[in-house]
Amino acid sequence: MNIITFVILLCLFTTVAKILLNRRNINYINNHSHKVPEFFKDSISLEEHLKSARYTTTKLNFSNFTLILKLASFVLTLTFILPAVDSLVTHKSENSIIQGLLFFALFSVIDSLISIPLSLYSNFVIEERFGFNKMTYKLFVSDLAKQTILSALLMTPILAAVIYFISEFKTTWWLWAWLLFTSFQLLLLWLYPQFIAPLFNKFSPLDDKEVLTKIRSLIKRCGLEFGEIFVMNASLRSSHGNAYFTGFGKKKRIVFFDNILNQLSPNEVEAVMAHELGHYKHKHIQQMLIKFIIISFILSFLCGYIGKYDFFYDAFNVSKSSHSLLFLFSLILPLFLFWVTPLSSYFSRKNEYQADKFAVTYSRGEDLISALISLYKKNSNFLLPEPIYSKFYYSHPPAVERIKYIESQIKESLKN
Repeated sequence: MNIITFVILLCLFTTVAKILLNRRNINYINNHSHKVPEFFKDSISLEEHLKSARYTTTKLNFSNFTLILKLASFVLTLTFILPAVDSLVTHKSENSIIQGLLFFALFSVIDSLISIPLSLYSNFVIEERFGFNKMTYKLFVSDLAKQTILSALLMTPILAAVIYFISEFKTTWWLWAWLLFTSFQLLLLWLYPQFIAPLFNKFSPLDDKEVLTKIRSLIKRCGLEFGEIFVMNASLRSSHGNAYFTGFGKKKRIVFFDNILNQLSPNEVEAVMAHELGHYKHKHIQQMLIKFIIISFILSFLCGYIGKYDFFYDAFNVSKSSHSLLFLFSLILPLFLFWVTPLSSYFSRKNEYQADKFAVTYSRGEDLISALISLYKKNSNFLLPEPIYSKFYYSHPPAVERIKYIESQIKESLKN
């Protein structure tokens, strides 16, 4: 079996696994949609439960269609499009940087031919059907234009630098590329809240005095310091609600979606914020960053190692070039990373439990439960995902498990 056949079979196997997981969850939801779970019967109506089932299964069916489309695109890319584009750019210029930039620009256009229609359908058909979409076509085009320009401005110099490293440092280029990429990611942590996010949303200081007082009191109880608290006009695009904190150092900021402030009471907002502060107090973001740095180091080394061998390029009928190596590695890598998804999901859920425990300690657990139930209802989250599916994909514990855990922590705190 040659390499290209192996890669295509691996993609087929991975796609089938994803589709089967989706189908398993769809069947499970259909079998449990006729009755509200006992745990939620007093807070969620049957109509709301049925809506969440329809919403979730609709998205899963669309995901299966997308997976089949992407499988066809993957096979077509490896067998025809990749060699053709590689041949085109290598004949256009002898400069490796120009070749690489032209190569990735062409593939960005090709990718857009698939991703834009899928995004349009997701927003203006699925999200619209269930009452979540608030985006207009004008805003969609505006966002797309901004994202394209921003990506070009940020990624072009990074890509050009990596291609330069490959041509100049034959054996150690991957180390320089890793250092550059890591530095860029750290820079983005500073750039995003200050300069990038405001390009897409409006951020206003939180002016609800009751909520502001509660949050500042909570921050003080937790022994933390945050400079600014903002409200983001997320309702411009969607009715889904959320909250997060971003930045580091003196530029740390708390951001609430305007949706969530309209959906929750001040006490519930405080409990949600306590959960978010739990992530910060337990240094989950720093831990994720360290993991990213370590994993990206290993993957950069692997890319540098593979790139030394001519058979890798010959197998895919492409030139031995920096753009071919980078593209193939980024195309094939997700096929392997998919199989460690359950592990990353497990650690993410573990972090969520820690943040919930922190929230119960520094706010009222009952308010966190009522906030979660309200968000489950508003976001149409199905309450009973299929167990294997949820262990594979869910970054947060399923609704029943999560609330039972919070209740156990409330009882534990009463004992103390």
